[in-house]
Amino acid sequence: MDLRRRGGGECPGTPAADLVGLRDMLLRVSQMANDLPQIAALDPSTVRALPDRVRAIDARSASRPLGPPAPTCANCDDRR
Repeated sequence: MDLRRRGGGECPGTPAADLVGLRDMLLRVSQMANDLPQIAALDPSTVRALPDRVRAIDARSASRPLGPPAPTCANCDDRR
């Protein structure tokens, strides 16, 4: 639901949700998933966007095992 078109919250006279905070939370979760490859799935099942803050009330996650680290110059085998 696009709360901006309604001009406020779901009920008349109530303030709109914190859309900037909601956007920020979604970007942070996306960045976390990008930074942590061991996260296989993340489901924030209950998110509350209040006028002054956004809160994830509940979330479920699944992880996957990480493989061996990629070789770096310090541990590469340069013998050919």
